[in-house]
Amino acid sequence: MPLVFLKYPIVKHYAGSVFDLIESFNQVEDQPTLYERQNPKRFYHLPDDGRGRLMDLSFLDTELCPVEIFEGVDLNSGPGRVTSIRSEDSDSKVNLLHLWTDSQMLSLKDSEDKLKQIIQIIWPEDLGLPATGLLFDRKYNHQIGASLLTQSNFNFDLSNLHPGFFEMQIQKEERILFRITFMKCFPLVVIVDQKKHGFSIEKAVW
Repeated sequence: MPLVFLKYPIVKHYAGSVFDLIESFNQVEDQPTLYERQNPKRFYHLPDDGRGRLMDLSFLDTELCPVEIFEGVDLNSGPGRVTSIRSEDSDSKVNLLHLWTDSQMLSLKDSEDKLKQIIQIIWPEDLGLPATGLLFDRKYNHQIGASLLTQSNFNFDLSNLHPGFFEMQIQKEERILFRITFMKCFPLVVIVDQKKHGFSIEKAVW
């Protein structure tokens, strides 16, 4: 699977953002021409557009990332980034992220040695406890973890996660209450220097 970076800002991702994505081809189904059959459009499945939604990312909007920039770099040191919070009891199109962060129901904390590694949630008293938190890898669509939530103030530590796209489902009595999408970013971003036909790197700041 290719490691790529964005040539331009895309939705809620800035230029230079690095992703490890799955490549696919868009073959025209309705009587494709010979050219279309021989030259299917290439794109990447981007599990999160920065707002929690899946999107197809054009191959032309990316460049292959030079993997050597990560030599000696702890990939797990990249910051976390929460992209959406949606309730199953209301319109799923409504992103509750700003409501939760403004009211301090959710915050992203630093660990002892890494930035933005802990998602801290203050659970609403009226919803009661215990609840269950299920963690899913959105790139591969499978569950990778689970935890029992017994306190109104609980933390999800992201420091052991590799860069990727994730969803946390908070359930109570097997009913999904909230879906929280987040990313673990690569620790570096790529800055292209058009004049020198080269690139530089900077730390990811999400």
